[in-house]
Amino acid sequence: MLHLGGPGEPTRALRDLLEENVRAVPRGGRISFVTYYFRDRDLARALIAAHERGVHVRVLVEGRTRTRGANRHALGLLAPLGAGLRVLDRPYALRLHAKLYVFAGDVKRALIGSFNPSGDADELDPAVIADIGDQDRAFNALVALEDDALVDWLLAQSERLHGSLFARAGRFPLAWPQAYRSEDDALWLLPRFGAPPLLERVARLGSGARLRLTATHLSGTLALRALSAASARGVHVEVLAEGTERRVPRALEAQLRAARVAVTRVSSVPHVPMHAKLCLIEHGAQREVWFGSANWSDRSFLRNFEVLARSRDEALFDACASVWARIERFAQAARG
Repeated sequence: MLHLGGPGEPTRALRDLLEENVRAVPRGGRISFVTYYFRDRDLARALIAAHERGVHVRVLVEGRTRTRGANRHALGLLAPLGAGLRVLDRPYALRLHAKLYVFAGDVKRALIGSFNPSGDADELDPAVIADIGDQDRAFNALVALEDDALVDWLLAQSERLHGSLFARAGRFPLAWPQAYRSEDDALWLLPRFGAPPLLERVARLGSGARLRLTATHLSGTLALRALSAASARGVHVEVLAEGTERRVPRALEAQLRAARVAVTRVSSVPHVPMHAKLCLIEHGAQREVWFGSANWSDRSFLRNFEVLARSRDEALFDACASVWARIERFAQAARG
């Protein structure tokens, strides 16, 4: 199931979804958060309440965020978790950019996507929001996975990550499983040896295929080469790109346009970015959607720890295609 945040949705829809799932886990259950930003103090209090009622709670958070110290208030509230809280703060480790939330109680559920709880109801540091954007109001998506085997695998991996050194050999992690696969779903922990899975898939698309993506960040050589080459092979490539120069450089946009890639900027109200990370592929009779935390950037493909998923579920594809069209209409309306 797809859960959406952004214009037209309740302001805090996705953080409320996280809190609702936290509160639903009973004594003896397990909760695992793996996220880049964690600034929501009410959500931190909900996790502490779960911990106090006997839920096994683990939280893994990046300590070297782009805005240093942005998480400090919420992490202070999470201190009672003791060893259950880990802040990754090593200068040469892989950066933790994943957004993964696993709940194992009466119902097993994992949420993955683009949203991290980076806002706060009573904001103590408005300058942080001015810098990173208001994710509670931005276009964001979380996909709920409820297959028991997949959720169990994600829970095991998230708890393993909690104790990992995040050491690497060059750009590669030293020892992580590469993928989980079922009939319709696949999930990867990035980075991995070889080409990133999404770029491998794009490289196999031929003439007549259609590729649509929402790009929060679009930068570097890998994305430019993959999308330009796909377009040259006759793939119809459409990009909804975040509106700011920092996230999507104008020079790269111009190069994509020269390669006949259709690029639409999604400009919105100040400090409300387009943060959804969706990729829809149609190739012959096959339709699939890719989602997770990874941006279309060299950093995400090569140097960040990310979660990337692919689904061939028809209902999820249709829901994500509807979101893509909705963001496109928003962008067109903003241009007047």
